[in-house]
Amino acid sequence: MNKDDDVLKDIIHFFEDPVDAVIEAFDLNVKVDLQNVGGHFNFNVKAAATGSYSIPIFSSQTPAGMAISEDISFGMVIYIDLVFSLTAGIDLDAGFEFAFPDGAFITVDPITGNIVDSAL
Repeated sequence: MNKDDDVLKDIIHFFEDPVDAVIEAFDLNVKVDLQNVGGHFNFNVKAAATGSYSIPIFSSQTPAGMAISEDISFGMVIYIDLVFSLTAGIDLDAGFEFAFPDGAFITVDPITGNIVDSAL
């Protein structure tokens, strides 16, 4: 009689973290291709106090999703923002350009929102 330790480990993994096991089984991670994404920003910012400012850089055009069964489906939209957090007053006049290199991507876990892989 031979014993397969991988099967036992898979069963234990499922009971320890069932959500993670389902994500791995259905391969629900979403890969976002960032090739040809870029931009040019000019800033003229005057702020007298602290604060946080968010500028949208990228958002998917349509929701991506899939049906797991007749009763269960999910969808999501991907957003990438440039966020500035100020801890004091500021008077800024600046700008920059950016472009992601060829082959740039991020892979996101849609359940937790964590980035699980990237090439930037």
